[in-house]
This record gives sequence, structure tokens and C-alpha cells, in this order.
Amino acid sequence: MSEAIVSVFSDHVCQLGEGPSYDPATDTLYWFDIVNGQLLEKPMSGGAV
Repeated sequence: MSEAIVSVFSDHVCQLGEGPSYDPATDTLYWFDIVNGQLLEKPMSGGAV
């Protein structure tokens, strides 16, 4: 079995990060910080997720 390669894609520290969703039309990843009531986004230009 091969090992997974992972990396941090955002410096934002969530209290409770949930609901990641990718929008291919805008090439943007969205997720929620439930506790702080924030919708966060990260443009993924370059195609690496």
C-alpha cells in the first residue's frame, strides 16, 4: 500500500471546519468554520487540490 501525500492548503485555523465543496466553474474550494460562522474560500488556480 502506498502512503498518502498531504499538505496544508490554508493557514486559517478553524474551530470546527466542515462541508468542503469544490466549484469547478470558478476553480474554488469552499468550506465552513461552523463555530465562528464563517464561509471560507480558496481559489485553486493551478489545479492542485
